[in-house]
Amino acid sequence: SPLAMLLVDVDLFKDINDGHGHPAGDACLKAIATAVAATCRRAGEFVARYGGEEFAVLLPGASAADARATAEKVRSAAEELRLPHSASTVSAVVTVSIGVGWAVPGAGKTAAGLLHAADRALYRAKQSGRNRVETEALE
Repeated sequence: SPLAMLLVDVDLFKDINDGHGHPAGDACLKAIATAVAATCRRAGEFVARYGGEEFAVLLPGASAADARATAEKVRSAAEELRLPHSASTVSAVVTVSIGVGWAVPGAGKTAAGLLHAADRALYRAKQSGRNRVETEALE
């Protein structure tokens, strides 16, 4: 069955710490983590912190369309927190960019490949203006 991975990155997070202080940055990460976990709670879905201001989400059994829809819900949930981000060039509130990697397991397809697909999609989301979702299928 298919497997999708979301990489969720808090947009311009360094500016939150610099402009609002590290306690505000920590509170922001906790709020985003709670929003992601509340959105991704179907059986088998897994949310984890991945690096400083990134989160990884595994969506077993999700079609490409389902994975993108879930990523959009996560993006909206983060924005709807209305956490202030006065230094952002994207929005007055904290936003996230999300890369979605998606695959049907098979010969030559690895976990590392799925991670790289999600990472490339995340890079495109950030390069395209942030606060958006991009997807990439693992071929």
